[in-house]
Amino acid sequence: MNMPMDYANIVEKAVRKLIPKTFEYLDGSSKFGVENGYVITCERTQSRRWFKEITDARQIGYTPDQKAVGIVERASKNSPIQGTQAYMVKEASVDMLDYIERNNIDAGIIMWVHDEWVIRLPKQARIKDNPGCTELSETLKDIALTACNKYLKNGLKMDADYSINDTWVK
Repeated sequence: MNMPMDYANIVEKAVRKLIPKTFEYLDGSSKFGVENGYVITCERTQSRRWFKEITDARQIGYTPDQKAVGIVERASKNSPIQGTQAYMVKEASVDMLDYIERNNIDAGIIMWVHDEWVIRLPKQARIKDNPGCTELSETLKDIALTACNKYLKNGLKMDADYSINDTWVK
């Protein structure tokens, strides 16, 4: 944020008060990673990220240095969020591609970046007001949401939107 550390600390304290459960989760994940030498990157798949910085030092009887602990703390906060998101996108992509292939639709996933898919639609459906284009887009959106929502807990559900364009736009 390009501000002095004193100000950054004030901002962090204020944000912690606004979203305390988020920070409880992040702090717990950080503590778990340092104590165990790994974090679970996706609860649904039980995938793990191991931290050699911690495990190697402990195997030979050393206490990890503060730099290694800091690296693991930061990675332990980020890895479960990033890992779960990656699994969501992969599963949703497979489901969307299965639908496209099963229904013999002239469309395909060109790429995805984080939580955005770029999908080539059939030539006849590329007209924005074409009901077929909107119907296909809605179906793919629903398929993606169904896959992604499997990863959420406590009754949380995500939503999504889409836009139909002649070319990819950032």
